[in-house]
Amino acid sequence: MASAKKQGHIWYKVVGVLFTITLMSLIIYMLMMVPDYKLSFDGGPHWVSKIGIPVCYDYTIDNTIGKELTFSTSIPDNVAGVEYRVSYFKTFTWTGKTYQSSTGNKTVGGLTPDHVYYIQARYYHTNMMGRKVMGRWSTPRPARVKKIHVTKN
Repeated sequence: MASAKKQGHIWYKVVGVLFTITLMSLIIYMLMMVPDYKLSFDGGPHWVSKIGIPVCYDYTIDNTIGKELTFSTSIPDNVAGVEYRVSYFKTFTWTGKTYQSSTGNKTVGGLTPDHVYYIQARYYHTNMMGRKVMGRWSTPRPARVKKIHVTKN
C-alpha cells in the first residue's frame, strides 16, 4: 500500500496536469479568436468583431399567429445572416434557444400563448475558413405571444 507521502505527490502531479491542460486550452482558444475578434473594454471586457459587423436594431417581430413569433430583418452586404435568441425570462439568463437565418426571416413555434418572451438579434459573417464571426447582440425587446380564440359556429 502506498504511503501518505507518495499519495500526496500523486495529487500534485494530477493537479499539475489539469492546470497544464486548462492553460493550453485557454491559449488555443485565444489563438482561435485573434484572427476574427479583438478584446474590447468598452462597458466591460468582451470580444468584438474586427470586421465591423453592425448591431441588428431594425428587426421586426410579428405575433399575429398563435403560439409562434416571426422575426424579419434585411441583411446588409457584408453580413451572411442573422441570429435570433428567444428567452422566457427578462433577466436573459439564456435558457432559451438561438435561431439562425441567412435570409433574415425566421418563425419560431411551440411557444406559450399569452406569455411575454424577450428577443435579441445579431448579425454574423462567415470568414475565409468558413467559421461564423458573430456581431454584438441588440438590446432585448419584449413580445407577447397571442392566443388564438376559436369560436364555435
